[in-house]
Amino acid sequence: MEKRCVLPTWALIMVIFSFVILPSLPAGAYTILTPPTGEKLLVRARRGNASLVILAVDNAERRSLKVGRVINRQGTVEPLPPAGSWQKDGSYYVHYGLSLRRGINTFVINPGDKKVIVLYRPRVTMLRSASNESGVYLFHRKEVVPA
Repeated sequence: MEKRCVLPTWALIMVIFSFVILPSLPAGAYTILTPPTGEKLLVRARRGNASLVILAVDNAERRSLKVGRVINRQGTVEPLPPAGSWQKDGSYYVHYGLSLRRGINTFVINPGDKKVIVLYRPRVTMLRSASNESGVYLFHRKEVVPA
């Protein structure tokens, strides 16, 4: 009887998986520096602007980044162009300007389908603001404007 060298089925599947499926998966090695992720971020300000800063590990990842705003309940995403990209120490810092609308704002970052959720409540008046709350810096009480 003649013996043949037959690859086990699981080894064949692993070889096919590593050459076909793995290269098409997103790397997702980028890091969101700001705003903080993981929970709804509450922003109370007169102007509805925020910055999204992403640290990409290389130029290929920088070019593959796609950021968009979810504009309706069906999940339609409106793409946002980057405001700028800067290289430092071999990494790329990609900046996006986010214009916030009253209520919940959802932004999607691909690859990886990461979401940034911002709850924006515009500040209309300073009468009801908690200016003595801890963490609020009051410039005119602690500093003097140089003449």
